[in-house]
Amino acid sequence: MPSPLKEHWSEFDWEQELRKDDARVNAYFQELPRFIDLPAEDEIIYRHIQRKKSLAPTGEPWPMKLPPKEELSPEEAEEERKRWDEEWQKRPGASIYILCGRIVRKFCTVFSEKTTSPEEAEHTIKILSILGRIMARVTDVIELEPDEMPALKIALCKRLSADCNEILGLMEKLGNTDEETAEILHLAREEVLHLRGDALAIIREIRTGKNG
Repeated sequence: MPSPLKEHWSEFDWEQELRKDDARVNAYFQELPRFIDLPAEDEIIYRHIQRKKSLAPTGEPWPMKLPPKEELSPEEAEEERKRWDEEWQKRPGASIYILCGRIVRKFCTVFSEKTTSPEEAEHTIKILSILGRIMARVTDVIELEPDEMPALKIALCKRLSADCNEILGLMEKLGNTDEETAEILHLAREEVLHLRGDALAIIREIRTGKNG
């Protein structure tokens, strides 16, 4: 059982919690078809999920309650937005987010213009879904302070690396039906390898004490 203080969790504790998060998302989508046409379907689905004690977050109330959000004045909110716009691109993980956006554009082109079979379309959609997952996960890395929860950053970056491997495997199933498609996929593959390298670099920097 991990410590009740998340600051003391190891990367393996965080991985177990991330798997629970995955399970909660999967449970939501399994329940969704049953209630999608009902009013307040989200509330009904959450009540069903909350009955599953195995999905309860470690050390958190279940059902979860979000902490109250600090209210900023319009001027403070605008100042905070400007500060973040200038700062986030300098943080670890920003290069992954930016590069991921470029890769997404390439696969959107492949999907809309180059897929020639239902199987290729399915693989491309799955790649786009994984890229969306990467962007969501790396946002957590970017938003953490440099010395905040290094074990969580490692767990997240390990997942980013695994996601890249999954994309590379799916790319092998895409046919290179013309020269232009082959060039797009070649560039995308190089960028996915670069993205994986950036994720592994964050892990190395944390473990050697160079990044929080």
